[in-house]
Amino acid sequence: FLEMGWFNHLLSLYEQIDGNGRPINELIIIDMPATGHTLALTGLPQILLKLITKGPITKALRAGQAIFNDPLQTACWVVTLPEQLPVTEALELIDGLSATSVPVGGVLLNRFPSDPFLPTERMQLNHFLNGDGVLGRLDFDRMERCRQARQRLFDSVEVPVITVGDLALEGADLPPAIAKSISSTLGVSK
Repeated sequence: FLEMGWFNHLLSLYEQIDGNGRPINELIIIDMPATGHTLALTGLPQILLKLITKGPITKALRAGQAIFNDPLQTACWVVTLPEQLPVTEALELIDGLSATSVPVGGVLLNRFPSDPFLPTERMQLNHFLNGDGVLGRLDFDRMERCRQARQRLFDSVEVPVITVGDLALEGADLPPAIAKSISSTLGVSK
């Protein structure tokens, strides 16, 4: 049970206090594994509490489950790419989290390409780019597929969907740019 180890570690991080009885970890951010492992972790208390009804493991499971299921303490943000299969998996993850009563804060749609064209320009270019082997056709089509994936998310979820652009940055410059993109979408100022 790898998930039990993760569960126990998360609970221990949450319960750490300093000498004055205050939490050491004000905020805990976890980059979760793939959908199946995440749902195995969030569903772990439900499954094990059916098998183990007394003792310290039961106490830890109930405490962890209470944290996982409390929207004042927990919010799972699902990160996905603007493509058909990743969006499908993201929607399955949201459904699975809902089934285990884990609150979903929203969806981060990452690496969304910028589209320099107005709708009328797109229509004109689409007609022009109908031939095979036209340079730029794949990127042009990708923009439309990404828009469709984003619309599918908007139509399928009741939580915020935040779009993060496909930033042409690497290394230490990338995280602050992503944070700025997210906070500007949320209307948060520095």
